[in-house]
Amino acid sequence: MTFRKENKALKKEIDKLNFAEKKLSNVQSELGHTNEKLEENIEKFRKLDSNLKQLGKSNIKGLEALQKKSKQIMATIHEDLIRHEKEVLNKVFDYLEFNDKQEGFTEEEFEEFWKRMPDSYLQRFKDSGLTFEKIAGKDGIIDQGEFTDMVDRLAEDEGMNGGSIGDVDLK
Repeated sequence: MTFRKENKALKKEIDKLNFAEKKLSNVQSELGHTNEKLEENIEKFRKLDSNLKQLGKSNIKGLEALQKKSKQIMATIHEDLIRHEKEVLNKVFDYLEFNDKQEGFTEEEFEEFWKRMPDSYLQRFKDSGLTFEKIAGKDGIIDQGEFTDMVDRLAEDEGMNGGSIGDVDLK
């Protein structure tokens, strides 16, 4: 081969290498930019992850506080419901008690008491196993203290089960 042909072949080879170098340089540059973008995205994800962890912790604290408040509200509502149930029972007792001159409930007045109460109370009374005789004791009269003991028990049961359903008849 002649020198010219060799020179031309080498020049062609150098041009190819220069072209390849440019391409590789562009690829390297693009890879550098891509790498920078990936590093930026990784940093963004780290910040996001950190923020999500903090948000999760604050949400958990918020949910715990909300749950605590909810329990307090439910306890207050439950106490109010029991207080209401006791008031219902005591109003009927007072109504019947003050309509006669005798202190306490006779068995007849006690039966009248249950006729005026919502069905849910009567059922709860029957389910409790209590009877007039058990409540009144030896004297055969239910006094205010004995009635209050019964009321406490029934109102708590009624309150635990959502409160009385029917109306009270005070007529």
